[in-house]
Amino acid sequence: MSLKKPLLTLVGAMLCLAALSQPAPSDSAYKPGHFFNRTITLRFNPFGLADPYDENISFGAEHVFRPQWSAGSDVAYVFNSVYLEESKIVHGFIVRPFIRYYFRQGRRSFLEAEGHFKYAAYQITDWLGRDVVNGVPSYEEFASFNFIKKVYGINIKTGGNLKLSRDGRFRLEGYVGVGVRLKNQGVKNGLYNRQVDVIPNIYNPVTTTVSIPLGVRFLYDIKRAH
Repeated sequence: MSLKKPLLTLVGAMLCLAALSQPAPSDSAYKPGHFFNRTITLRFNPFGLADPYDENISFGAEHVFRPQWSAGSDVAYVFNSVYLEESKIVHGFIVRPFIRYYFRQGRRSFLEAEGHFKYAAYQITDWLGRDVVNGVPSYEEFASFNFIKKVYGINIKTGGNLKLSRDGRFRLEGYVGVGVRLKNQGVKNGLYNRQVDVIPNIYNPVTTTVSIPLGVRFLYDIKRAH
């Protein structure tokens, strides 16, 4: 199953809606030369530090290019993990591009389409199956190797924010949503089997799951429309 086509379709549809919602060219506030005068917001998501599997630190930016439309991305660095307890070293990253529609120009509540991509490499020293034929290894070798996990997804989210400063530049945003994830994982040129009973199928080579993104983030406007 590929999520690329539905993701591109959804993002394309929202871009079309954004184009249709543009004000008339006579509106002086939206002359081409004013494009970069819109609001730019920095974002920090503390929930990444408490991720139950892949701990990460996440920052992002949002560009409000129309009164009710914005786009941007969050980028996170994965620095620790308990996804594979036998892994002593892990490194990876997460990228979440988004396009957002605000229900009102005050940017208090929104609807958002968000893409999701995660890459994580877990360094392991253990028995690894080699010369795999039809899912069965010909022999096992004790070696150090990287267990690679790639996750592709799309989320639809809604939320709102509260002012934390008098001028409204510093805010707290909460969100909730639903999405779907496609996970591919394994070892290149090898087979690493790991069976657990707590969450069935979590280490299958290919897994599709429903996700419930939920959390809060801090926002700060470094540039405002004028």
